[in-house]
Amino acid sequence: MLRSPAARAIASLAVLTVAGSVTGLALGFRDGAVLAWDEALLEVTARCGAGATGAWLTVTSLSGWTAMLAVLTVLGAIALWRRAPRVFWFPALATAGAEVIKNAVKIAVDRPRPPLSAELVQQAHATGSSFPSGHALHAVVLYGAIALLVTSLVRPRRRTAARTALLTLALAIALAVAISRVALGVHYPSDVLASLVLGTAWLAAYAAAAGCVGRTDGAARPE
Repeated sequence: MLRSPAARAIASLAVLTVAGSVTGLALGFRDGAVLAWDEALLEVTARCGAGATGAWLTVTSLSGWTAMLAVLTVLGAIALWRRAPRVFWFPALATAGAEVIKNAVKIAVDRPRPPLSAELVQQAHATGSSFPSGHALHAVVLYGAIALLVTSLVRPRRRTAARTALLTLALAIALAVAISRVALGVHYPSDVLASLVLGTAWLAAYAAAAGCVGRTDGAARPE
Protein backbone atom coordinates (compact mmCIF):
# COMPACT_ATOMS: atom_id res chain seq x y z
CA MET A 1 0.00 0.00 0.00
CA LEU A 2 1.10 3.64 0.37
CA ARG A 3 4.11 2.84 2.50
CA SER A 4 6.58 5.50 1.38
CA PRO A 5 6.52 9.31 1.11
CA ALA A 6 7.20 9.01 -2.63
CA ALA A 7 4.16 6.81 -3.16
CA ARG A 8 1.91 9.13 -1.16
CA ALA A 9 3.20 12.16 -3.04
CA ILE A 10 2.59 10.49 -6.42
CA ALA A 11 -0.94 9.49 -5.43
CA SER A 12 -1.77 13.00 -4.17
CA LEU A 13 -0.35 14.66 -7.28
CA ALA A 14 -2.31 12.27 -9.49
CA VAL A 15 -5.60 13.10 -7.77
CA LEU A 16 -4.97 16.86 -8.03
CA THR A 17 -4.01 16.54 -11.70
CA VAL A 18 -7.17 14.66 -12.55
CA ALA A 19 -9.43 17.03 -10.62
CA GLY A 20 -7.88 20.11 -12.19
CA SER A 21 -7.85 18.76 -15.74
CA VAL A 22 -11.41 17.48 -15.75
CA THR A 23 -12.81 20.57 -14.05
CA GLY A 24 -10.98 22.95 -16.39
CA LEU A 25 -12.11 21.16 -19.52
CA ALA A 26 -15.69 20.81 -18.31
CA LEU A 27 -15.86 24.56 -17.71
CA GLY A 28 -14.30 25.12 -21.12
CA PHE A 29 -17.03 23.06 -22.78
CA ARG A 30 -19.70 25.25 -21.23
CA ASP A 31 -18.31 28.62 -22.33
CA GLY A 32 -17.25 27.39 -25.77
CA ALA A 33 -13.54 28.13 -25.30
CA VAL A 34 -12.50 24.52 -25.78
CA LEU A 35 -14.97 23.76 -28.56
CA ALA A 36 -13.56 26.47 -30.85
CA TRP A 37 -10.06 25.00 -31.15
CA ASP A 38 -11.39 21.47 -30.78
CA GLU A 39 -13.42 21.73 -33.96
CA ALA A 40 -10.52 23.30 -35.87
CA LEU A 41 -8.07 20.57 -34.83
CA LEU A 42 -10.64 17.86 -35.45
CA GLU A 43 -11.18 19.09 -39.00
CA VAL A 44 -7.44 19.23 -39.75
CA THR A 45 -6.75 15.79 -38.25
CA ALA A 46 -9.71 14.15 -39.97
CA ARG A 47 -8.63 15.63 -43.29
CA CYS A 48 -5.09 14.29 -42.86
CA GLY A 49 -6.44 10.86 -41.94
CA ALA A 50 -8.91 10.66 -44.79
CA GLY A 51 -8.45 7.57 -46.93
CA ALA A 52 -6.76 5.60 -44.15
CA THR A 53 -9.83 4.57 -42.18
CA GLY A 54 -8.84 0.90 -42.20
CA ALA A 55 -5.41 1.64 -40.76
CA TRP A 56 -6.86 3.90 -38.05
CA LEU A 57 -9.42 1.24 -37.11
CA THR A 58 -6.58 -1.26 -36.70
CA VAL A 59 -4.69 1.12 -34.42
CA THR A 60 -7.78 1.98 -32.38
CA SER A 61 -8.52 -1.74 -31.88
CA LEU A 62 -5.36 -2.05 -29.74
CA SER A 63 -7.39 -0.82 -26.79
CA GLY A 64 -10.77 -2.22 -27.77
CA TRP A 65 -12.32 -4.76 -25.43
CA THR A 66 -11.49 -7.68 -27.73
CA ALA A 67 -7.77 -6.86 -27.62
CA MET A 68 -7.76 -6.02 -23.91
CA LEU A 69 -9.53 -9.23 -22.92
CA ALA A 70 -7.11 -11.21 -25.10
CA VAL A 71 -4.14 -9.55 -23.37
CA LEU A 72 -5.61 -10.17 -19.91
CA THR A 73 -6.34 -13.79 -20.79
CA VAL A 74 -2.72 -14.33 -21.79
CA LEU A 75 -1.56 -12.66 -18.57
CA GLY A 76 -3.96 -14.87 -16.60
CA ALA A 77 -2.47 -17.96 -18.19
CA ILE A 78 1.05 -16.77 -17.40
CA ALA A 79 0.00 -16.04 -13.81
CA LEU A 80 -1.31 -19.60 -13.38
CA TRP A 81 1.74 -21.11 -15.06
CA ARG A 82 4.24 -19.10 -13.00
CA ARG A 83 2.09 -19.15 -9.84
CA ALA A 84 2.37 -15.38 -9.73
CA PRO A 85 -1.14 -13.89 -9.23
CA ARG A 86 0.19 -10.34 -9.44
CA VAL A 87 0.94 -10.81 -13.14
CA PHE A 88 -2.83 -10.91 -13.70
CA TRP A 89 -4.40 -8.87 -10.94
CA PHE A 90 -2.18 -5.80 -11.26
CA PRO A 91 -3.16 -4.93 -14.87
CA ALA A 92 -6.69 -6.35 -14.44
CA LEU A 93 -7.54 -4.13 -11.47
CA ALA A 94 -5.94 -1.13 -13.19
CA THR A 95 -8.19 -1.72 -16.20
CA ALA A 96 -11.29 -2.21 -14.06
CA GLY A 97 -10.58 1.03 -12.19
CA ALA A 98 -10.10 2.89 -15.47
CA GLU A 99 -13.48 1.63 -16.69
CA VAL A 100 -15.20 2.89 -13.53
CA ILE A 101 -13.50 6.29 -13.85
CA LYS A 102 -14.37 6.54 -17.55
CA ASN A 103 -18.05 5.84 -16.98
CA ALA A 104 -18.26 8.21 -14.01
CA VAL A 105 -16.68 11.10 -15.95
CA LYS A 106 -18.80 10.42 -19.05
CA ILE A 107 -21.96 10.65 -16.96
CA ALA A 108 -20.76 13.77 -15.12
CA VAL A 109 -19.65 15.72 -18.22
CA ASP A 110 -22.06 14.24 -20.82
CA ARG A 111 -20.42 15.84 -23.84
CA PRO A 112 -21.97 15.07 -27.25
CA ARG A 113 -19.74 13.41 -29.84
CA PRO A 114 -18.81 15.00 -33.16
CA PRO A 115 -21.37 14.30 -35.93
CA LEU A 116 -20.84 10.68 -37.05
CA SER A 117 -22.16 8.32 -39.68
CA ALA A 118 -23.99 5.23 -38.40
CA GLU A 119 -21.43 2.97 -40.11
CA LEU A 120 -18.47 4.65 -38.41
CA VAL A 121 -20.17 4.52 -35.01
CA GLN A 122 -20.35 0.74 -35.33
CA GLN A 123 -16.88 0.25 -36.81
CA ALA A 124 -15.10 2.45 -34.28
CA HIS A 125 -17.23 1.37 -31.30
CA ALA A 126 -18.15 5.01 -30.71
CA THR A 127 -20.96 4.73 -28.20
CA GLY A 128 -21.88 6.92 -25.27
CA SER A 129 -20.77 10.49 -24.67
CA SER A 130 -17.57 11.92 -26.08
CA PHE A 131 -15.60 12.89 -22.96
CA PRO A 132 -13.33 11.18 -22.08
CA SER A 133 -12.09 8.72 -24.71
CA GLY A 134 -12.32 5.23 -23.26
CA HIS A 135 -9.92 3.85 -25.88
CA ALA A 136 -7.20 6.40 -25.09
CA LEU A 137 -7.73 6.03 -21.34
CA HIS A 138 -7.52 2.23 -21.43
CA ALA A 139 -4.47 2.29 -23.72
CA VAL A 140 -2.51 4.33 -21.16
CA VAL A 141 -3.64 2.26 -18.21
CA LEU A 142 -3.39 -1.29 -19.57
CA TYR A 143 -0.13 -1.01 -21.48
CA GLY A 144 1.36 1.27 -18.83
CA ALA A 145 0.43 -1.24 -16.11
CA ILE A 146 2.06 -4.06 -18.07
CA ALA A 147 5.20 -1.93 -18.49
CA LEU A 148 5.38 -1.26 -14.74
CA LEU A 149 4.70 -4.91 -13.95
CA VAL A 150 7.46 -6.19 -16.21
CA THR A 151 9.84 -3.55 -14.87
CA SER A 152 9.22 -4.73 -11.30
CA LEU A 153 10.40 -8.21 -12.30
CA VAL A 154 13.66 -7.00 -13.83
CA ARG A 155 16.91 -7.10 -11.87
CA PRO A 156 17.43 -3.84 -9.90
CA ARG A 157 20.54 -2.75 -11.81
CA ARG A 158 18.63 -2.91 -15.11
CA ARG A 159 15.33 -1.61 -13.82
CA THR A 160 15.73 2.07 -14.75
CA ALA A 161 16.62 1.33 -18.37
CA ALA A 162 13.83 -1.25 -18.66
CA ARG A 163 11.26 1.11 -17.16
CA THR A 164 12.23 3.91 -19.56
CA ALA A 165 12.05 1.64 -22.61
CA LEU A 166 8.79 -0.07 -21.66
CA LEU A 167 6.99 3.10 -20.58
CA THR A 168 8.09 4.81 -23.80
CA LEU A 169 6.59 1.92 -25.77
CA ALA A 170 3.38 2.07 -23.74
CA LEU A 171 3.16 5.83 -24.31
CA ALA A 172 3.70 5.36 -28.05
CA ILE A 173 0.80 2.90 -28.20
CA ALA A 174 -1.43 5.23 -26.18
CA LEU A 175 -0.59 8.22 -28.39
CA ALA A 176 -1.26 6.20 -31.53
CA VAL A 177 -4.66 5.12 -30.20
CA ALA A 178 -5.47 8.69 -29.13
CA ILE A 179 -4.61 10.08 -32.57
CA SER A 180 -6.64 7.33 -34.25
CA ARG A 181 -9.77 8.36 -32.33
CA VAL A 182 -9.47 11.94 -33.58
CA ALA A 183 -8.49 10.87 -37.11
CA LEU A 184 -11.62 8.72 -37.26
CA GLY A 185 -13.67 11.71 -36.15
CA VAL A 186 -15.22 9.95 -33.14
CA HIS A 187 -13.62 12.21 -30.51
CA TYR A 188 -12.54 15.82 -30.16
CA PRO A 189 -8.81 16.43 -29.49
CA SER A 190 -9.55 17.58 -25.92
CA ASP A 191 -11.32 14.26 -25.25
CA VAL A 192 -8.20 12.22 -25.97
CA LEU A 193 -5.84 14.76 -24.38
CA ALA A 194 -7.78 14.63 -21.13
CA SER A 195 -7.93 10.85 -21.34
CA LEU A 196 -4.14 10.60 -21.57
CA VAL A 197 -3.81 12.82 -18.48
CA LEU A 198 -6.58 10.99 -16.65
CA GLY A 199 -5.15 7.58 -17.47
CA THR A 200 -1.62 8.54 -16.47
CA ALA A 201 -2.83 10.02 -13.18
CA TRP A 202 -4.94 6.96 -12.34
CA LEU A 203 -2.09 4.59 -13.20
CA ALA A 204 0.38 6.59 -11.08
CA ALA A 205 -1.97 6.60 -8.08
CA TYR A 206 -2.82 2.91 -8.52
CA ALA A 207 0.82 1.85 -8.92
CA ALA A 208 1.78 3.86 -5.85
CA ALA A 209 -0.97 2.21 -3.82
CA ALA A 210 -0.03 -1.25 -5.12
CA GLY A 211 3.66 -0.72 -4.30
CA CYS A 212 5.05 -0.66 -7.86
CA VAL A 213 6.66 2.74 -7.36
CA GLY A 214 8.55 4.16 -4.43
CA ARG A 215 9.92 0.70 -3.60
CA THR A 216 13.32 0.83 -1.94
CA ASP A 217 14.08 -2.78 -1.11
CA GLY A 218 15.23 -3.55 -4.68
CA ALA A 219 13.48 -6.91 -4.72
CA ALA A 220 11.22 -8.04 -7.52
CA ARG A 221 8.05 -9.58 -6.12
CA PRO A 222 5.81 -11.02 -8.79
CA GLU A 223 3.33 -12.52 -6.38
